Amino acid sequence: MENQQNTSNNEEILLIIALLIGAFLSTLNMTNINIALPTLMTHFNTDMATVQWIVVGFMLTNGLIMPAIGYFTDRFGGRNLFAFGLMTLAVSSALCAIAPNIEVLIAARLLQGISGGIIMPVPFTLVYQFVSRERQLMTTSIVSVAIALGTALGPTVAGLFIDNFGWPSLFLFNIPFALLDCILVMKF
Repeated sequence: MENQQNTSNNEEILLIIALLIGAFLSTLNMTNINIALPTLMTHFNTDMATVQWIVVGFMLTNGLIMPAIGYFTDRFGGRNLFAFGLMTLAVSSALCAIAPNIEVLIAARLLQGISGGIIMPVPFTLVYQFVSRERQLMTTSIVSVAIALGTALGPTVAGLFIDNFGWPSLFLFNIPFALLDCILVMKF
C-alpha cells in the first residue's frame, strides 16, 4: 500500500513539474520577443509596423483561442489538449527559428500564440483532475508563480540569448523543454 502511494505521489510530482514547465514556457513566449524587435527589424530589413505583428499576432491568437479551451478540454481531455499545445509550441518554435522572411515568422508566431492560448489555462484544469485534494491549493499557487516568473524573466532571458546566441535561440530554447514536457504529461 505504501509503495503504491509513493508511486502515485511520484507521478503527481512529475505531473506538477510538467505543468510548471508548460506554464513557464507559455508566459515566457509572451514577453521575450519584445526585446528582439529591433534585431528582427535589422535582420529582415523591415519597419516597426510590420515587425510589431510578431507581438500583436501572438497576443491576438492567444486571446482568441482561450474562450474555446473549456469546450476542447471537455471534448478531448485536458491532458491531450495540453500535450497538443506543447507539440504545437515545439513545431511553431522550430518554424520561427528557421523563418526565411518576416511573413513566415509572423505566421509561425500566430501558431505559437494558439499554442500559448491552449497551454495557459489547461494546467489549472489538470491540477483539479489529477492532483490530490490536499495538494491542489499549493499546486495552483506554484503554477501561478511559474506564470509570473515566465512573464518577469522573458525580457532578461531574451536579452541574454540574443546577445550570446542570436535571435533564433529565443525559439530553439522552447523545443527540448516542450517535447520533454509533452512526454511527462502523456506518461504521468
